[in-house]
Amino acid sequence: MTTRQIRVTGAGGQGGISAALALVHSALNSGCFDASFKGTYSSRVIGGPTLGDVLISTEKKINYPCTIMGEVEFMISTANNSFQQYKDGIKNGGLSVIDPNLVYPSDNDRKLIRFIEIPIIQIAANEVGILKTQSAVVLGIAVKIISLLMDIEIDEEIALQSLIGTVRKPSQKVIDANKKAFTLGLKYAEEGYVKLLEKEKEGK
Repeated sequence: MTTRQIRVTGAGGQGGISAALALVHSALNSGCFDASFKGTYSSRVIGGPTLGDVLISTEKKINYPCTIMGEVEFMISTANNSFQQYKDGIKNGGLSVIDPNLVYPSDNDRKLIRFIEIPIIQIAANEVGILKTQSAVVLGIAVKIISLLMDIEIDEEIALQSLIGTVRKPSQKVIDANKKAFTLGLKYAEEGYVKLLEKEKEGK
């Protein structure tokens, strides 16, 4: 499989769209053959559902820049309304990283989808101390999971700079906070993925 399908969902104002766009930019600048983005959101509604679909190709040009229903391999969600609205796009056995304080999958969801629970908003608000860095946490998670799950290496520094580049004249405080948030995203994603594999191994 040369084209991988990724989905970032959340609520307006959470920065998911920014993270998805930074992911595409960093994939293109990390040696991937092609990458594309298609977003769905209401610019008028803070808190309304947002969707950022990302395709990354390692070998060929992407001709259709949309995910295919039931074939999304990996989804991040930080809002329950968007998770419920877009979860059917995930393939059976696909992976979803959710914020357990904000997303509530059903028992049936857990039978069809592999879950990693990471308190994304809490990490940004409490560990970093700036809620707006949640997009950097999401980006860090995405970069690490894509590496572990899909064997696609996205340069971490390029990814971080792609996100910081969306901020007009960022102060050193903003740069440092986003770096910390991104690093925490990488850390929590790796720990969560390892625990998931251990749990699945125990269940066999």
